[in-house]
Amino acid sequence: MFTHRSYSFHLHSIVISLHLLFKLPCHHARDFKSYYTNCSKNFSCGERVREIGYPFWGGERPEYCGLPGLKLGCRDDKHPELDTGLGYKFEVVDINQMSHGIYMRREKLGVDSCPSKIFNTTFNNSIFEYRSQTEDLHMFYDCSNDTKIEPENQSSRDSLTCTSSDLGPRNVVYFGNDSFPVYHFDALKSCNSRLIVQVNKSVLEDFNKNVTKKVEELLNPSFVVYYKINDVACDACKSWGGLCWSGIGIKEFTCLCHDGAYDQPCPKPGAFIIFFYYTSFFSSM
Repeated sequence: MFTHRSYSFHLHSIVISLHLLFKLPCHHARDFKSYYTNCSKNFSCGERVREIGYPFWGGERPEYCGLPGLKLGCRDDKHPELDTGLGYKFEVVDINQMSHGIYMRREKLGVDSCPSKIFNTTFNNSIFEYRSQTEDLHMFYDCSNDTKIEPENQSSRDSLTCTSSDLGPRNVVYFGNDSFPVYHFDALKSCNSRLIVQVNKSVLEDFNKNVTKKVEELLNPSFVVYYKINDVACDACKSWGGLCWSGIGIKEFTCLCHDGAYDQPCPKPGAFIIFFYYTSFFSSM
């Protein structure tokens, strides 16, 4: 006997099924199957950078699998590199996916000890952040001879001499974030160029106390930056049976499933068979 209660149950089931049906993305499900397969692959290079997934891309992981500024490459099949999308690459020493730390270093300085090959490295603060281990270093080149800047701490150095293969010896005045002297701006106007690079803070502190150390001992060691992702959304996506991918943002996100991208748990196989079953059952009464 068909009751009002059973009628309501079947009607409710149809509504749920229709909701799932209309949540299908505009892309063909076959495309998303290949997206899911590709983003299931991880990146590995060298001995320490192994099985790296979201938010990184590169290698067998297409761009849609990760976020901008986090492209990984593998030089000579053994040297992992990070391409931030700003025209230069860093050698990756390690990636800690638990803390989100990327340990990296720039191209090592050799005989040409002036960092002429180093570019201003300003990281996108919507993707990266520093913590206590890393500091910006402000470097001023080719200042006039009468530019005299005394360090605030007389036991510390604030200048160095390096050698350029093109220009010979060059004088450099430098400051970390904590020692950057606002009141010296006028004096620093005489300097022809300025760079901002990232350094290991403990290495900088040691360098300041030891006048015998060379510039490569400051700039060659690795430093760490941290990438930002929406952990809550990504964890929810994985718990739904999906993959984190480029559709996961800070405010809005979609989860990559076998057959589409959703802002809710991935549909279970057979969900639409249930829909047609209930439709047929209802129409036969």
